[in-house]
Amino acid sequence: MSSERPLQLVPRGQPAVRRFRFGTFELDVELGELRRTGVRLPLHGQPLQVLELLLRATGELVSREQLRDTLWSDGRIVEFDDSLNNCVRRLRQALGDDATTPTFIETIPRRGYRFLGEVTAETGAGATGELPAAQLVPQHRYPSTPESALPGPLAATDGPMPLSRRWRRWQRLALLAGLLGMGILAIAYLAAGRTRRPAEAQLRQLTSRRGLIFGGRFSPGADRVIFSAAWDGGPTQPYVLSVASGEMRPLGIPDSRVLAVSRTGEVALVLHPNSHGVGVLAIIPDVGGAPRQLLENVYAADWSPDGNRLAVVRYVGGKSRLEFPIGTVVYESDGQFFSPRVSKRGEVAFAKHPANAMAGDLLVWEPSGNVRTVVEGWGYKGAGVVYLAWAPSGEEIWFTGSRENEENALWAVTRSGVVRSILRREGSLWLMDLAPDGRTLLQEADAESGTEVFGLDPDRPRQGWGGGPLVDLSNDGWVLTFGFAYTDSRLRKLDGSRKVHLGAGMPLALSPDGQWALVQRWEGPSHPGRLFLLPTGKGSERPIPSEPLHEVTIARWFRGGVARVALAARERDGSGHRFYVLDLDGGRPRPVSPPGVGASFLAVSPDGQWLAGIDDQGQVALFPVEGGEPRTIPGMPAGLVPVGWSREWGLLVIPEVASAPVLSRVDVRTGRLEPITTLEPTDPVGVRSIRRVLLTLDERTIVFGYSRFTGLLNLVESPRAP
Repeated sequence: MSSERPLQLVPRGQPAVRRFRFGTFELDVELGELRRTGVRLPLHGQPLQVLELLLRATGELVSREQLRDTLWSDGRIVEFDDSLNNCVRRLRQALGDDATTPTFIETIPRRGYRFLGEVTAETGAGATGELPAAQLVPQHRYPSTPESALPGPLAATDGPMPLSRRWRRWQRLALLAGLLGMGILAIAYLAAGRTRRPAEAQLRQLTSRRGLIFGGRFSPGADRVIFSAAWDGGPTQPYVLSVASGEMRPLGIPDSRVLAVSRTGEVALVLHPNSHGVGVLAIIPDVGGAPRQLLENVYAADWSPDGNRLAVVRYVGGKSRLEFPIGTVVYESDGQFFSPRVSKRGEVAFAKHPANAMAGDLLVWEPSGNVRTVVEGWGYKGAGVVYLAWAPSGEEIWFTGSRENEENALWAVTRSGVVRSILRREGSLWLMDLAPDGRTLLQEADAESGTEVFGLDPDRPRQGWGGGPLVDLSNDGWVLTFGFAYTDSRLRKLDGSRKVHLGAGMPLALSPDGQWALVQRWEGPSHPGRLFLLPTGKGSERPIPSEPLHEVTIARWFRGGVARVALAARERDGSGHRFYVLDLDGGRPRPVSPPGVGASFLAVSPDGQWLAGIDDQGQVALFPVEGGEPRTIPGMPAGLVPVGWSREWGLLVIPEVASAPVLSRVDVRTGRLEPITTLEPTDPVGVRSIRRVLLTLDERTIVFGYSRFTGLLNLVESPRAP
């Protein structure tokens, strides 16, 4: 075990290191890039600096104070603890690591961090070997984004602050030379007549409480912001906030989310939304009065500029439907639509994603009936296009999203599809609204997934870990989870003692004996997903023919040693999701349900005769594997979803929307409901629903997974708006 003494931060005069290699990763110091098996990863700025510092001190403690003095020594006032924690969290996410059982980055409580594992370094001379004595000064100040992604010349950035007077002198000379070079490049760049890089925007934080924020719109005059939030684990409700004073008050309408605000001050809300945000559309006058209900199955809306009509997105019959005005369907498709925005010309811009996919497109519906795609396939392996708004001029659409291998950012696109960047920051940005004067309302969002394990026996301690979302559980206590960037698969023991990296592919299901994992891989956002079986021990992966399926959203293995899985999937023809049965030893997927079933919940009965899922009416139903009409469960309450079966033939169900749902067993013959326990995360802030619940074979230990979202509202004072 290495010593935990802090390192000295004085350069040792060692040869400059060009690259660090560890595991399947490579940090290219010169290019400022982190690669995994040759593929560049979307990590930039300070997280890369933290990684370089830790690599240079492999096996040694790097204190939080040293990181602060090295990375934030330029006089900026920051919330250091939050900033450093965010850097390390994003770094761990990129490496597929976690704090509980670290592979690379170990936390020394209240002191700092230490890099684990073997590291080799390649110097400028090309020599490779074990890392020399640590010199805890990063060679480069990594930009927040790669140079190739910026629309103009990079503004000069300060290097890491030096740790000796001699080092400062050399740094000033290097900085002066860099500024000179950048000036020459800038002159040449402007002479060529290309667009300048936007001026740096100034952000002013509007909220500070910890919680999940839904939506947010400026009031007429942009002197107030109306938004919804769930603070400190409490219920979601709308608030009105003064931009000038920061004073905030609730509107007193619990379990509702703000969708849009008209030019006359009317507020469109969705009441009692489910986990997908679908609920009842309602209107309140200005920021007072009782809501007037208008329409069911709505999850997004926007007013026309004159305030007389509403564009709405509805989920009907397993499809997303854009209506403008209400009652007139102008576009319908499988998948999900987000953020409809009506322009001065009466067009509707909106985002479209395939179901449960991260990549998405930005489309514009025109009054002529034509639908144009202006941004396509953004968000593969990243945050897709979800939040958007028309610029004040009406000639651009602003949106937040990411291209492949890039960080989420604020962008603008012209009607002809020319894209420019507006604002880049560490972390995720969500565009809420644009004021007529160009001021921008942004949410800085933070997302994390977690898993908790607890026993029905009171003497079993509760355990938990962060990392990729929970997927499946084997009989012998191995848990299948997502790994790096949601594109590879991992196993870990239920007690957290061991972790195994399986390989590339989105994990879908784990065989009951723990020998095989079913995964899905994409060649790109528009290609069909291909299925593979990955061995958890010795052996080779096996491709599984799955035509004509285009996308699988959930899978569950049959019990009893049968090489058969049940799937929720859709085909390339755009029809809604159906349940299928697939024999892994050969054969085509066989549909066992009509189109339009729910894509997120599926459970196989112990005898393999029934699939439990959500039918096209949103109710729990039983689908016979060998064919026939679905069965409903007598007296089944609305709002419940199936998560598994017990050995006593009771279907296990939870409420679809609840931050602390009650797990119950329902007798499928009589509908009798028996509560088992409450599933409540240790820290409930930002957790809106529990998406996976698994039981061990003896049904005495419960594993559940959750996703947490928290955010802060910010006002951007000076973006460049045309």
